[in-house]
Amino acid sequence: MVNNIEEHAYDINNPKKVLIGLLIGGLVGATAMLLFAPQSGKRTRGQIQLKIIQLRDRTTDTVKDALAQVRFHTREITAGVQEKAGKLKQLG
Repeated sequence: MVNNIEEHAYDINNPKKVLIGLLIGGLVGATAMLLFAPQSGKRTRGQIQLKIIQLRDRTTDTVKDALAQVRFHTREITAGVQEKAGKLKQLG
């Protein structure tokens, strides 16, 4: 009896069963694809564009902050150098 079950389970010599299996598998796959598709291409492109704009804005803000810090520290260093130069002139 076990041999009889195994023969029917793996009977690929019957083209009708193979075609029915392919048809059912294709329908299940197509249904799953439609149900689980994340979103349309247009929506995806819109999200990518939004993320690019957000990244650009964040980068611009970061660069502006960095430049402001560099300018501040440059002024501090310049003032310190000028102060020391003045003291050296007084000593010399």
